[in-house]
Amino acid sequence: MVLLNDSISLIYTDENGIDTIKNEQGEVIENIIDISARDNSFFILTSEGTMYGSGSWNGHGSSNIDKVDSVNVMKPVLLEKTMEPLKNVVGMSAGCVCSFAVTKDGKAFGWGDGGWGGCPGVGERKSITYAKPILAGDYKKISGLDYLSNVKQVGAGRGYGVAITFDGYLLYWGNNDGNGGVAAADRSEEALEKPIFLTYKDGSIVNDAVAIECGHNFAFVVNKKNEYFAFGLNDMGQCGISRDEKIINYLQPMIIPCELGTPCPSVHLLGDTTTICSNDILSIEAFVSSIAEETDYTLSWFLNGEKLAATTPSYDAESEGEYKIVMTPKDSLCAITSSYIYVKHEEPIITSIDSETILSDIEDIKNQDLIFDLHSEKETNLVIFSDENCTELIDSISVVAGENSIKVAGAVASVEENGAHIWAKEVIQTTMYPKEEFDGAKEGSIFMNQGVMLQTINNAKLRSFKCKFKTIFGSSEISITPFIYKAYEENTQIMFESYWEGKKQIFSIDDKGTECTITCDTIIPNNGIYVVGMELEGSGYIIYTQNVLASNQGSSPLFNESISDINNLGIEWVGNTMVSTSGIPMQENSYYDIVFTDIESSNCGATKLTTLLTTTTNIKDAFDAPINPDTLVDVYNANGILLKKQVKYQNAFDRLKSGIYMVNGVKIIYVKK
Repeated sequence: MVLLNDSISLIYTDENGIDTIKNEQGEVIENIIDISARDNSFFILTSEGTMYGSGSWNGHGSSNIDKVDSVNVMKPVLLEKTMEPLKNVVGMSAGCVCSFAVTKDGKAFGWGDGGWGGCPGVGERKSITYAKPILAGDYKKISGLDYLSNVKQVGAGRGYGVAITFDGYLLYWGNNDGNGGVAAADRSEEALEKPIFLTYKDGSIVNDAVAIECGHNFAFVVNKKNEYFAFGLNDMGQCGISRDEKIINYLQPMIIPCELGTPCPSVHLLGDTTTICSNDILSIEAFVSSIAEETDYTLSWFLNGEKLAATTPSYDAESEGEYKIVMTPKDSLCAITSSYIYVKHEEPIITSIDSETILSDIEDIKNQDLIFDLHSEKETNLVIFSDENCTELIDSISVVAGENSIKVAGAVASVEENGAHIWAKEVIQTTMYPKEEFDGAKEGSIFMNQGVMLQTINNAKLRSFKCKFKTIFGSSEISITPFIYKAYEENTQIMFESYWEGKKQIFSIDDKGTECTITCDTIIPNNGIYVVGMELEGSGYIIYTQNVLASNQGSSPLFNESISDINNLGIEWVGNTMVSTSGIPMQENSYYDIVFTDIESSNCGATKLTTLLTTTTNIKDAFDAPINPDTLVDVYNANGILLKKQVKYQNAFDRLKSGIYMVNGVKIIYVKK
């Protein structure tokens, strides 16, 4: 392929000679900014961030065994999870039987013949024909995330892939058999299904890489010191190093007999749009990719086109708008680079209204109810916590638009000398596999310790789930204890380890069928696959089951296609298994109405609600207060807002609801009669 100056690429095909690249509609694709090709795979990238592919392993459904027509007709690379075009692509690399892309937010995606060394990097030894996120592998030790992030550059070779992160780590995955790639690390496995750190000759991890270029089974690397290295197969001297070493499994320094130019610097911001609470400040950190000194370039920040005073790689953004950083190299041969991010403000849904709780005895607060007032912008669901870190759950409630009052037991609130506090967060609630989808369930046999395998992109709280039981005859009592297990892979087998055990719950069941709601109220983290299961005690019962809609993958407990939640909280039902064993698949399900709330739904975090504490000894009754009925008074509510000015005391509480008021400096309780 050739990229012309007018951003229209040409491609050579045996059938048609030289032709321009077109989309499915036969239109010439314009605004092409990059091209990449290897063996029978061809890719282009447009300025809009769309990646198109053709040939085998094209990222939109084709493998190397498929017949490919009209390679000059390209289709967008599709994301396997949504079957929508992969968006915001900023870098790509075509390899032999595998290819890769990196998006503006620093995420990496792969596809290809995973049966050959697991080369797509997604942890599976099978063909991947659509783009899937690459696993973090060793980089999880740095990021704490399950998927590769903070990626600056991807590269591809003969059945292997590489990536450089913005903090300089160099990672490798795929073939390690010499016929394909060779990893620059002390690893004997012929297949590396997840990314590993590459190392220098002394065994130290590479954390200062700035650029890489891949050959078929060898590669070249530049670090921040402008030093050049090679690794891979070297049987023909292709690494530019003496043939004495046929295989180089570490970064071998290269001796280049000339003065090397300094690579041009560039600047990059991760992501396109970031939403924060309007009360917060976002610290924006720019990644400077350069081996040059800071004196070799200047940085400028702009907000909505207006230049700011900042000249450093970081900026604390308070206002909403488009923030742009521009790097101007002092070397006139280097291009000016820029990157932007849009900061969007979210207004708090919940605001606290100062309230006051009257206590008969402040020493006995734990046995009394406290009243907290709030204003909500809309009808929504809240979860209430007793601590600022939102770890101690009190309750989940619904509120209406406008003013609301919450009654909370004093024993669970955070109490100070003259006041008490709770914290409220807005949540979105979803139900996985609702009851109507379980209506076709039939009476099963004896209970088997079957579990539902789930994963979520957010930290979602599992509130409850339901199962249905019946006795063989008469009535009986059973106890159910919910469990959550963490799934992990060991020697290609899926294994489980206990993660959480809930409270034992007692249910009475009969021979007509009894629905049981099992309460959990625990968080399922967003760092892998978790299995929801239960243990039963009792006898003489039958559980209702039905066949799983998405069948399992052979001997694996994972489904061929996951089941997503209806409210798009990012929760997926990904498999069914016997939780007491090492990943035996189950085709039968006994769980329904699996209720989740997403406690990460608001960027504004938790709202602190406060009530002042007052004893009845400090308050005068409105009808017993020592104020002459004809005295002119000012009336304030508990929040200090003037309600009535210079009215007779005998008319002070007309059309007011029961509550606490300040009248001429006297705190008065008024109970409407």
